[in-house]
Amino acid sequence: MSRRFHSLAAWAVLMMLIPGPAALAQEGGPFPEWRVFGDTTTRFEYYSVPDDADKRALSRYPVAGGQYYSDLNINFSRRYSPFETVHANIFGLLNESDYRLDDRGLIVEHATVTWVKGDALVPFRARGGDYFGYLSARTLQAPLKGVELELQPNFGGPGLNHSFLLMTGTVQPNYTYDDFNYNEEIYSGASWLVEGEAIGAIALNVVHNYRAANLETGFPSRNQFVGSVAVETPFTLTGEPLLLEAEIAQFQGDHDSTGSIERDKSDYGHFVKLSRRGRGPLSYSVKNERYGADYRPNGSSVSADRMTWEARAGWRFAQGLHLRGRAQKFEDGIETSNPTTTLVGGISATGPLLQNSWPSLSGAFDTFIQTVGNADDSTDTRTVSASLNLTAPLDDALTWRMGLSYRNLDDRVADSRPITSQVSLALDSAFAFGELRGTLSPGVVVRHITGGSGRADEVGPSITLNLTGEGHRLVADYRYLFQDRHGPDTVNNVTHTTALAYGFAAGPHRLGADFDWERRDEQPGQRADSYRIGASYTFSFDRPALAARPAPTVSTPQATLLLSALPPGLALDGGRALIASFGIRRAIARPGLLIYETQFLPGIDQRQRLTLIHANGRLERSGVIIEFDDVGDLDTTAQTFARIRQIMIRRHGTPQRNFDRGSFATDLAASLRSGAFARIDEWQLADGILRFGIVRRLDDQVRIEAQYARRFPEPIRGQWALEQVR
Repeated sequence: MSRRFHSLAAWAVLMMLIPGPAALAQEGGPFPEWRVFGDTTTRFEYYSVPDDADKRALSRYPVAGGQYYSDLNINFSRRYSPFETVHANIFGLLNESDYRLDDRGLIVEHATVTWVKGDALVPFRARGGDYFGYLSARTLQAPLKGVELELQPNFGGPGLNHSFLLMTGTVQPNYTYDDFNYNEEIYSGASWLVEGEAIGAIALNVVHNYRAANLETGFPSRNQFVGSVAVETPFTLTGEPLLLEAEIAQFQGDHDSTGSIERDKSDYGHFVKLSRRGRGPLSYSVKNERYGADYRPNGSSVSADRMTWEARAGWRFAQGLHLRGRAQKFEDGIETSNPTTTLVGGISATGPLLQNSWPSLSGAFDTFIQTVGNADDSTDTRTVSASLNLTAPLDDALTWRMGLSYRNLDDRVADSRPITSQVSLALDSAFAFGELRGTLSPGVVVRHITGGSGRADEVGPSITLNLTGEGHRLVADYRYLFQDRHGPDTVNNVTHTTALAYGFAAGPHRLGADFDWERRDEQPGQRADSYRIGASYTFSFDRPALAARPAPTVSTPQATLLLSALPPGLALDGGRALIASFGIRRAIARPGLLIYETQFLPGIDQRQRLTLIHANGRLERSGVIIEFDDVGDLDTTAQTFARIRQIMIRRHGTPQRNFDRGSFATDLAASLRSGAFARIDEWQLADGILRFGIVRRLDDQVRIEAQYARRFPEPIRGQWALEQVR
């Protein structure tokens, strides 16, 4: 019998082991002491791509034909006492899709068991299976499969808390028998954290990384160690509440960043930051980082051979306007004879930009000047950039949006000066039919590029429809882009893109259908059409039912606004009052939607928007949107995401579930669309799930979102983006 038959049979047996919806709804059903919850999704897709090889290269999809997969996410949770809980999660997949995974058949992607016992002689948390290995940005940030043990002994006197963390794990995408190789990439680490009101926090970290030799690829074995001491100390100086953060780390071992293995290298890195703490209108910080040329821990997210200086300051006005300034200096190749220096100066503002003359106007403004030069003058560039995004209501049903951007890159060595200017206009028209509410959003983007070899004029009209209510959700998006390219050996390009996603939810059942089509016509006559159509069914189960829980209330006041303080079910007025207490008052209101232009995550200059989706006076979900804008720093997309992920982990702890797939080196929009790329973390909180990651959107924008909701679509291919916010 075929492998597919065996996979289907195994999946059928597994599905029969799940208690049915009637049994799960009963208090006395199977596993009466356990909460059993999760969901299963079955999805079918069909792809059409051109037969001609040259035209197929223009298609957004590489493989034609029917595709199928079904996944199961099941959780078992039991609270033995207020101090002891056990939680288990299994995420399995039956895959017959070229887009979902390379492997076929029955696959266990993630499996985790967590045991927390706070009333033991030595309180502990033990975790086996999948977990996110995190110690610090300079030592380890990686999804692992292995074991993790945290011990919290009570010694050292009152006022001191100790935590010992031991971990070991391997980097593997799933538990497929043929491919799973524990020795391929192993991390083992330990950390000792001491916290106290008088001393703040002190952590000692050590990580060992081992990679076995691979005869097929020719990669040799690798051994490396990294150790660090990190401190975080609050104190007061001349009445100013300050926070000192610092870490010094030492690397010893092998690295292969140059394409060949470098043996027995030793180097160090350090990080120090002084910032103002508290909730006052004033904020400021200064930071210095330095990493040697051979400081290359495989699990870290920092850049070797670099020195960074940074100063920031901000002021939040009484009506919500937040004004910030930054000065940065990056020195790359600091241990070479030809270092490169990058200087950046920038100003940003978010919130009500014209509070006195136009109080309903909200927006985000960012401008910076960047210069890059090296010692031998082979690099000498100057970039001037400015962007402005504005939003204001015309009346209760109409809201206009406008975006302006300008970028001037003066390359004095190449004698090239490309200038890109862009204007975007859009109108959001809200409407309602009974319980259905929606927004129709026509818009246009006009782009003018001069100088250099990429001279062009581009025009891109679009129209988007969002419709929700009575369990229905429909998002439809059409875009047209005409690229009039100038210069020799260039051809014009016309692209049509249509995308549609529909979902219907009734109780534990969710039906979904989606479609997208693209036509690329590179004149003369090189036209390529491709489309994809998909359908899915999701069944969610939960005992006890989420609806049986009491409505959430505003949490106790804290120094930082967290999404966990804006849970689903919270009264909308209470959520707005909490946000206003942090000086964030101005929101753009649309039916069922509130959008705040604000710096939700400090130290991140990319545009951020806090979003509340509500119905019947209560929150359905809260979220934060962070865009991958170029703000002049030298972080890659991967490093920007790692920095934001680090903030989320510091705020909410290590995530319970993690999906990391693919490389940032690929086309992210295409990889998100196909399912080949994923960066998603999830925290199971009291009133739902907090999900954070890079989302797949119908308009192919790539951005980071964090959302807190009762439940979500399946993580890899599911449409979970805040499509209502453009």
